[in-house]
Amino acid sequence: MAKPKSTSGVISSVDHAVDLIEMLSVHGTATVSEIARTTGLPRPTVYRLLRTLAARKITGMDGKRHHLTLRLHELGVRARSVDMFQQRVQPILDRIVAATGLTAHLAVRDGNTAAFVAKRDGPEAMPMASRIGWRGPLHCTAVGKVLLAEDDSQPELPLVRQTNQTIVDPSLLAKALEDVRRDGYALDDEELLPGLRCVAVPWRDGEALIGAISVSGRSDEVADPAGLAEVLRNNLG
Repeated sequence: MAKPKSTSGVISSVDHAVDLIEMLSVHGTATVSEIARTTGLPRPTVYRLLRTLAARKITGMDGKRHHLTLRLHELGVRARSVDMFQQRVQPILDRIVAATGLTAHLAVRDGNTAAFVAKRDGPEAMPMASRIGWRGPLHCTAVGKVLLAEDDSQPELPLVRQTNQTIVDPSLLAKALEDVRRDGYALDDEELLPGLRCVAVPWRDGEALIGAISVSGRSDEVADPAGLAEVLRNNLG
């Protein structure tokens, strides 16, 4: 199992952890001595790696023998699900960009943030912070308001001011979320970035919320939020 490696740019502890995981994937279970002998790693290093992996629930123990848990399988399934999720939404975003010329996003809730999991740039998109993997605040993004309107049960939500337009008063945010539920769409009116407006609508699978889909552009490009919301809804199917 031990093998010569190029060390350029390699973090040795991560490299050793992968060696250990690969060894257990082949052998099923092993003692510390067996892991050290097979991987060529010093026993103290093996102990430290196993403690770390066990703390992250990647390995477990039966007596003195260590084994992999289902955690890596779960992560693999989740990664595959995200990939399939993005494949499902990309045609929707393509249609929205074609219909509006604006940048389209899909975001899902991740704690107190809106996690952006898919994006399609408009043909003349203005620069913006969003990218796949970016997490934005819930209270001052259109997608975040849609997600909050579905479940605004977190009283400790931080209301950090981003621009002069940002809603930082909890009572005003509550009123804005009532408007989202009534109108079926949310507006970010230069609340995250000056000059940027966004409109978002919920994307559902039956009654269950999948996430929020939005379009973003310069303020003059997003002059008719209700009309853009209708375009978004018409292209979700």
